[in-house]
Amino acid sequence: MITQIETAPGPYGLDIKRCYIPVTVHAVCPQCGAAVTRDLGTNYLSYPRIGAPERVTFTHAVASFEEPDHEWTEYILLTLTVGAAP
Repeated sequence: MITQIETAPGPYGLDIKRCYIPVTVHAVCPQCGAAVTRDLGTNYLSYPRIGAPERVTFTHAVASFEEPDHEWTEYILLTLTVGAAP
């Protein structure tokens, strides 16, 4: 019987080069207000850290060929939950 589960203090790396997780992140372009999504199940995180801000880069094409595509960075926080199985 499990009586206690302790987690390590502070952020820690997963040591996974390409980490695919079943999460979709939605954001709004700060330049034009377009809604954009990034599927982390197909667009991986590289060497993610649990408990520390993780960078997610968004890009979307604009309708004008004269203007470059919009690209910006948002941050997410990965957490890990561990519990005893029933």
